[in-house]
Amino acid sequence: MKKILKRATACLLAVLMLAGEAPVQRVFAAEAVQPETEQQVEEVNEAESVETTETETQTETEQQAGETETATEINEEAKMTEAEQPETEQAEEDASVQEETPLLNYVYVDKNNVEINGEQNIVLSVGDDSTVIESARLFLQKKDGEQYALEASAIDGNAMLFTEKYLDENRTGVYTLYSYEVTVNGVVYTQVLSEAGVNVSYGVNCDIESQPDAQVVNEEDTEPDVDYDVVSFDKDGNQISEESIASAIENQRQEQNEDGLTRSTYGSNGNIVVVLDPGHDGSHGGTSGNGVAESVINLKIAQYCKEELQKYSGVTVYMTRDSQTCPYGGSSVDAKSCNESRVAYAKSVGADIYVSLHNNSASSSEASGVEIYYPNTNYNPSVSRTGEELASQILRQLTALGLKNRGTKIRTCKDTVPEYQYPDGSQADYYAVIRNCKKEGIPAIIVEHAFVTNPSDVSNYLSTDEQLKKLGVADATGIAQYYNLKQGFQINEIDFQDKNSSVEVSAKCSDMKGIKYRYLYYDLAAQSWGVISEWTTESKVEWQPKAGNYWVQVAAIDSNGNGTTKTVSYAATHNYTGYYLDLNGMCYIMRDNGIDVGVAYDSNASDVKFRWQAYNLDKQQWSMVADWTGSNWVTWKPEQGNFWLYVEAMTPDGATQNTIMCFASQKDYSHHSLNLNGMCYNIYDDRIDVGIAYDSDDSNVTFKWEAYNLDKQEWNLVADWTGSNWVSWYPDKGNYWMHVTARTSDGVTKEYTICFNAARNYNHKYITINGICSVNDKAAINLGVSYNTNDTSPAFRWQIYDLSTSTWSTLTDWTGSNWVSWYPGSGNYWVYVEARTSDGTVESYCIAYQVTARYEIMGTTSTNISQMVAYYNANNAYPEFYASSDAPTIEAFCQIYLEECQAEGLKAEVAFCQAMLETGFLRYGGDVQINQYNFAGLGATGNGAPGNSFGSVREGIRAQVQHLKAYASTAGLNQPCVDSRFQYVKRGTAPYVEWLGIQENPYGKGWATAKNYGYNIVNLYMAKLFRY
Repeated sequence: MKKILKRATACLLAVLMLAGEAPVQRVFAAEAVQPETEQQVEEVNEAESVETTETETQTETEQQAGETETATEINEEAKMTEAEQPETEQAEEDASVQEETPLLNYVYVDKNNVEINGEQNIVLSVGDDSTVIESARLFLQKKDGEQYALEASAIDGNAMLFTEKYLDENRTGVYTLYSYEVTVNGVVYTQVLSEAGVNVSYGVNCDIESQPDAQVVNEEDTEPDVDYDVVSFDKDGNQISEESIASAIENQRQEQNEDGLTRSTYGSNGNIVVVLDPGHDGSHGGTSGNGVAESVINLKIAQYCKEELQKYSGVTVYMTRDSQTCPYGGSSVDAKSCNESRVAYAKSVGADIYVSLHNNSASSSEASGVEIYYPNTNYNPSVSRTGEELASQILRQLTALGLKNRGTKIRTCKDTVPEYQYPDGSQADYYAVIRNCKKEGIPAIIVEHAFVTNPSDVSNYLSTDEQLKKLGVADATGIAQYYNLKQGFQINEIDFQDKNSSVEVSAKCSDMKGIKYRYLYYDLAAQSWGVISEWTTESKVEWQPKAGNYWVQVAAIDSNGNGTTKTVSYAATHNYTGYYLDLNGMCYIMRDNGIDVGVAYDSNASDVKFRWQAYNLDKQQWSMVADWTGSNWVTWKPEQGNFWLYVEAMTPDGATQNTIMCFASQKDYSHHSLNLNGMCYNIYDDRIDVGIAYDSDDSNVTFKWEAYNLDKQEWNLVADWTGSNWVSWYPDKGNYWMHVTARTSDGVTKEYTICFNAARNYNHKYITINGICSVNDKAAINLGVSYNTNDTSPAFRWQIYDLSTSTWSTLTDWTGSNWVSWYPGSGNYWVYVEARTSDGTVESYCIAYQVTARYEIMGTTSTNISQMVAYYNANNAYPEFYASSDAPTIEAFCQIYLEECQAEGLKAEVAFCQAMLETGFLRYGGDVQINQYNFAGLGATGNGAPGNSFGSVREGIRAQVQHLKAYASTAGLNQPCVDSRFQYVKRGTAPYVEWLGIQENPYGKGWATAKNYGYNIVNLYMAKLFRY
């Protein structure tokens, strides 16, 4: 165990240990300017409330949750214009200058000596928990008197971290902490450390002598009789020496209760329970303006607030909703009921505070800023005090973001009807959530972050997730500062697990490495402290309490000497010092030949005995089931009837417990059992096999099968008292009742019936169609029909209905194949197929089909020279003009297309067919002439523009191929670019032939403006090419 050798360290350790259970009293800057009278404050708040009432829209109306007060009922003399408010704000600002200089709490220097390339860390703390430092500088002085300043590298509330790296030997020397400068609420304070009695120096690359204020040593290195001091603090901050840590804890708790500032009834795990209420929802939408909806941004702020709060130890966060959906009835309930349900939810989770997050609106776009409503002082004044202090902390954080400060406010109902009065007759709070929470003893506040009707507020604070996150973080920071929550080393949770003969107590810290723990308990009945375990490295210890109520406290110290404590309540339900026995209820399992009954129990005895009895309510007599057996299970074979089943359990020391339950036995277990559990069937080509699932303790059950034809209204015997629970059935097509009777050897019978539709006649050949499928192959669509039949030679007929022309066409007429090839154009069709058996049974099937085939431009060529030549020759003779060119024959012409397309990875059939479309099979006749070797109208934009010219057939084809690649791909060219228009193409915008037409291209790009340009290449040219 570590011992503390100086009082300063003892004080710090005691404060650290108590921080988790006894929050100190806070004095805010606002309290320092209280000389203005309560009446003045009330007038300002009243005036602001009037202004808000007259300007707020739907947001505030829904908050009232059905209240009848109107703006006209508020005193008109209390009105205050926006123009008057700067005077009040200026007065508050002037008054803040009168605050006292924040006092220095402590200085911590990490290293006495710093080596070159080393780093020094210095921590200062000033003021109290309410002090929020905006900026800070630390002035260091070298031995020669030279001074320089360090900017704070991190600020956390009233603590500052300064970090300095020493990378050069020229920095060698002794450094003294001379003074610091802090900015709080816009006011700059400076303190010379020597005037505060602090003289701290350290050496860089040299040694200096320094006496520490305190040191921590290991227990084994000290004499066992070294004294140590434990202190607590009274309400004036004076330290009091205590006999033990337990005494310090108890005195601190008493101080907390005496000052009237108890802020929480901590949850069972010791955590503060915060309920965040994102105002409104998708069904009760709130207000909106300038492009933002209040219910949406309220939820986002709450989510960011929860995310930030969960970084702290000692807090559990719930939300009244986590989506836009109202979880309390949606649009079927009004806002009043919804708000009541939210408060009920907060009560159910043990809320310590309820923070309702909103945004404001006004009829004037000039209204701006943040305001927070807290409970009035009626009925439960402590709730008001908590709400006021919490509101002030959150307001401080939000105004630090730049929001205009509209203050913290109270609003009380003017209507004197009982609905708006508290049980003691005092006037209730105006807002429903505040009023209903106060009735449950929960402090509630409403945070109106900004005005959605003010363009500046929306632009600066409500427009982006980043801005909303800042608001949520500010809310969370205010809550955390109010409850003194920390993000550092903390005990997050204390758990208890019943181990039968003991209770396992375990502590979970934010850092689980190198931790030492001490476990104490306080017996509320005996009003005395006890030790569960002295300092140990084990995070789990065994405890054997007597039955009763306790406080359990765990203290923890990490490897750096940081200490923390956590205290939680625990109720021991029984005495762990001897045998105990608890019966937790009976259960049973229905078997074929009996009922297995068991009793659940807890005991630290290994040889508990049980006695089972049954009382027949029908015969009014007891019977023994089992007499003092060592098993908590028994098999019971009752008659049919109603019973009380009674069990006693006994420990070795004679202690007994008993329990009883009512039981209705549905059958007599002295006879054979029989249960029918349902019918199943298998459909084959020539029959239907039907079976019945059953269970019985009889091996000789027999079955009778009958079928009732609902169409003919007649019964037919299928099988008469057979030993099999399966039967083969050969019905005609129609609707039936299928009925089975089962019988045991001792005459017990059960019946079962299902409705059945026989889809066909099992005395004839049948055919059923399961569906139509399609496979695209180049320009054709292959259609197939899936079917089942017992016929070896079915026939099929395919017909197509064109919806655009309202005409039928026959693809095939009664062929033996269930596949057919179809070459449609683009459009919408009905595809209709008929299937016929050899004995004349006909079935049909029809689907809707839209032809929107897309043929990729890039890829492997699917044509060849012979196909291309045959296709060309069928449409035109090869022009004499090319006889002296580099493609003197149509074969050479086609070969160049194959070579150039293969070089760029493009399908030759696409480029070739496009050329045939553009040139009319090399007839030309338009703006482009044959001697230009331009095969695809490159640059020919109409109005007589002839387009580009090229020096040879190959160069013209290469330019066309490269231009197609520009549209179809984003890959680079593999050959030198000869297409002068390549650079103007939006790359990759037409990967399919069908998209070459600008009118059909989803990007509005393409080769040509003509309607169906790409589809015509596919349907009118490529489809015909592939037929050769």
